[in-house]
Amino acid sequence: MANLAQLVNAIAPIVTTPQTAVVQPVYYPVLLHARAALDVAVDVHVEGETVRPELPPGASRWPYHVADLGPFTLIDAAASVTASGGNRRRIAVTLVNRAQSAEPARIVLRDFAFDGAAAITTVTAGGAAEPRTLPDVATAHLEEGVERPASGAFELTLPPQSFTVVEAPITVCSS
Repeated sequence: MANLAQLVNAIAPIVTTPQTAVVQPVYYPVLLHARAALDVAVDVHVEGETVRPELPPGASRWPYHVADLGPFTLIDAAASVTASGGNRRRIAVTLVNRAQSAEPARIVLRDFAFDGAAAITTVTAGGAAEPRTLPDVATAHLEEGVERPASGAFELTLPPQSFTVVEAPITVCSS
């Protein structure tokens, strides 16, 4: 729960005034991830370009640094599946594109196969020039769509600095 401290203490997902209530962009990834999370977390493997965060010397008084854990892929992924349902189940994959540019992503399953179209929802930040309900609250864009896998995989282009959820029916592969 410590990872949610910023949501509560600094960048609350919902900002209220006596006149209105507005959601901040951080609201949508939390909502979409919570809504899509299924019964069992599954392993994911990400291949792609990496970034290694570097702090200037003396920038931190702590002996351990995030950079010591890297390098990190520009795309981060998590996945979960339904625990029951026999051969027919569901998968939810969340993808974060940290890059300043659009990045390709390919979702391939092991031990399962896609069994129909996937619902895809992507969140990106609104532009600085867009009108805001409250001056200190940025806007966000949600794009929803449905796609079918091609050759047993999903090929996506993730917008810069975006959060994407892919939800699809799957079946167990017979050995």
